[in-house]
Amino acid sequence: MAIQQKNYKPVSGVKFKNYFDKLGKLFFKPSTFFKGVANEQNYFPILIFFVIVSAIAYIINWILTVIQAFSTPEATSAAVLGVIFGFFGVAFSVGLSFAIPFVTAGIVHLGVMIYGGKKGYFNTFKPETYAMVVGMIYGIIFYIANFILWIVQPFQITEAAATSLTSILNSIPVSYYVVNILIFIISLIHTLCVEVIGISKFQEMGKGRSFLAIITPRIILFLVIVIPLILLFQFILSVSQGAVA
Repeated sequence: MAIQQKNYKPVSGVKFKNYFDKLGKLFFKPSTFFKGVANEQNYFPILIFFVIVSAIAYIINWILTVIQAFSTPEATSAAVLGVIFGFFGVAFSVGLSFAIPFVTAGIVHLGVMIYGGKKGYFNTFKPETYAMVVGMIYGIIFYIANFILWIVQPFQITEAAATSLTSILNSIPVSYYVVNILIFIISLIHTLCVEVIGISKFQEMGKGRSFLAIITPRIILFLVIVIPLILLFQFILSVSQGAVA
């Protein structure tokens, strides 16, 4: 699949040979990368870049899931249905990738405005979407790491274990938790660093204010939505347990 970027206008001597070179600079040299995309003024190339990386991540996950589904003697028609539905899940996720950057950038842009950023929504959308690409790369790493773990230390959740969430969690080997938590922490720090560098550059804000602009709306969103949902779930659970008793 040839994915060559031909219309890019470099600044400060920064040139991208192709999308893979662009991806490498974004991941390893974000400051240099953001200098290279300073002339981009169109939503579409940025969005397509994110969608392509997202699609690759979802397809890799689907392929690895297919391999796991048919590698056991117990593979049945249910596995086939799972693969088919998984394919449609990939298509849905890729379609959703066209909308997610706009929503995420909108949330972050509220924080940007709170902390004095005045360079417009596009200058939040651009660094935020590129930072999300870094997150998708870690998604690929996550899928591959778990597949390797499954090869080295395979496990199955029995019917007895599947009766409760606690039993399911206890049946997962510790190595899976260690690797996944490590990937999550590294991904979170790396993606946040890229966000701060990009927001700071394109909104002409200090890195401290950029950091606050990024995390403030997310904290507010968590307090307003997630915590009430947790409390609601606990209330429903207590009511249902009382009804059973």
